[in-house]
Order: sequence, then structure tokens, then C-alpha cells
Amino acid sequence: MKPVCFIAARGGSRGVPNKNIRIIGGKPLIAHTIEKAIKSNIFSHVIVSTDSKKIANISKKYNATIPFIRPKNLSTHNADGKDVILHGIKKLNSLGYKFDTLVSLDCTVPFIKISDIKRSIVLMKKKKLS
Repeated sequence: MKPVCFIAARGGSRGVPNKNIRIIGGKPLIAHTIEKAIKSNIFSHVIVSTDSKKIANISKKYNATIPFIRPKNLSTHNADGKDVILHGIKKLNSLGYKFDTLVSLDCTVPFIKISDIKRSIVLMKKKKLS
């Protein structure tokens, strides 16, 4: 069973407004992570969890899936990342997604290497962490 890629991207940013959709290298910041995840060919789905219609639309344009909109209480600057991921897992399970591994990729790391994503999964399986 292939893992699922989970990218959390809320709309509100206090430090850099709209940072997840700011143009970096000719495309929105989040597009870099989505494209790397898709090009890795290791994920059954590339899921974006967001509270923003703008982020959702841009993510869809780059072929990510947005199966739900994240609730406002998990979209604040002090929302706990693990709560966002747990919410995502529960929602994906309730929608019938089948996976045994969820890989969270940060959309603010546009220069992540596909080889690093692949090696992290190999290491996780080798260490029997999944």
C-alpha cells in the first residue's frame, strides 16, 4: 500500500501574509512541494489540508487533492500541528482513503529533494516505524 502525502497549508500567516501562495521561482510556494510529491511516484494521493479557498484552488491546479476544508479552530497561528494531522487522518479514513503511512511535507520547503523524501520513507520502513 502506497503512503499518502499530507501538506498542511493554512491561509492566515501573521509574519508573511499569503506565504503559501506567494510566487517563488515562477510559481506559488505550495506548488513546489506538490510537484515534488507527485514526481516522486511514491504516494497514492497528495492531500492538501487548508482552510483557504485560494490555497485549495491553487493546489488543485497543481494536481493535489483537497478532500475537505480544515476547520477554523485548526487554522490559527497557535493550532498544534499534530492536531491538524490527526484531524486529517480521521477525515481521510472517514472518506474511505486507504493508507498505512502518512508523510507530512511542509509547503514552506520548496527545495526539498525527491531523493530525500524517498530516503526518509526507506529509513522509516527499515526502522519499522510505520
